[in-house]
Amino acid sequence: MNKYALLILIPFLALLFFGCAKTQTIQEKATNKHQAKELSITSPVFAEMDRLDKKYSCDGDNVNPELRISGYPPQTKTLVILVDDPDAKNKPFTHWVVFNIEPTGRILENSVPGKQGRNDYNKNRYDGPCPPEGEHRYRFKVYALDISLDLPGTATSIDVEKAMDGHIFAKGELTARYRRQQN
Repeated sequence: MNKYALLILIPFLALLFFGCAKTQTIQEKATNKHQAKELSITSPVFAEMDRLDKKYSCDGDNVNPELRISGYPPQTKTLVILVDDPDAKNKPFTHWVVFNIEPTGRILENSVPGKQGRNDYNKNRYDGPCPPEGEHRYRFKVYALDISLDLPGTATSIDVEKAMDGHIFAKGELTARYRRQQN
């Protein structure tokens, strides 16, 4: 092969290799550091893909449901809970941001287990399911971290995800569904 062909081929191969390399999300990079384990997330009030009772929605008391968490490593310093709606028009819509939760096996109903950040209603609280139409899914995502997050109360889910980068020991998710009653 002549040197002119090599001059053309080498940059092309470099572009092909580096241009097609998979980009990783923050959570994928973070889990690579610790080879994240799977957390078990359950609730006494709903199972995976069950319909959530209206008590936990904007149509009811608008309180968080009880969650049970197991499988986090003993060296876990804090937990994070992010609740979002992946079916929202502006995907995903965040309903609850809470971080620096002391590692525990149980998050009580209607509780504030750690420092609350801002949800997409621009509130520092749990705001339950309230889909404008149809049935939506709601993901209760829990992360076990090796650090406490030094974030203000104005932190959004994006801020929390960035701060978690490289610090996730384990993660888990429990998904519920909700549809508002039509009058």
